[in-house]
Amino acid sequence: MKVSTLRVLKPAPDGARGFTLLELLVVILIIGLLTGIVAPRFLGQISRSESTAARAQLDG
Repeated sequence: MKVSTLRVLKPAPDGARGFTLLELLVVILIIGLLTGIVAPRFLGQISRSESTAARAQLDG
């Protein structure tokens, strides 16, 4: 492989480098934790609403 065919990533002129792998992993971890907390509550709410709808039909 020739050196001239390799693409070299150069840092931005202002020194900005983007996100590090650790920062991305922390964000993914936080999103996963929030999803783990919210998803069961959401699914439970759906179940409760279905139960309420079924009771309303029986009473009606």
